[in-house]
Amino acid sequence: MTNDLEKEAVDVWTLNSLADIDDIEFTSSQSDLKFSVQDIKDAIRSLRSKKSSGFDQVSNTMIRLLPEHYHALLTQAYNDLFRNAQWGSEWKTARNMSQ
Repeated sequence: MTNDLEKEAVDVWTLNSLADIDDIEFTSSQSDLKFSVQDIKDAIRSLRSKKSSGFDQVSNTMIRLLPEHYHALLTQAYNDLFRNAQWGSEWKTARNMSQ
């Protein structure tokens, strides 16, 4: 985690993963956590250059090669995710590290 916004997002994510959905929705509606396009660009820029992919089959290299106009879409998606407290199953996927 390289900046305060990223740390705040992780804290919110952690708290929300343990909370009741009604509490999450209320808290999210009161939050001023907002990502900017520059935040997304900075996060992408900070990714290590590696070609191996994770469980989602997307590598850091692929993300770094996204055209710039996708940064706005990602910004919207992250802001919607935190504002609406919609933690779909695709956001909860984890890789079993013991394999």
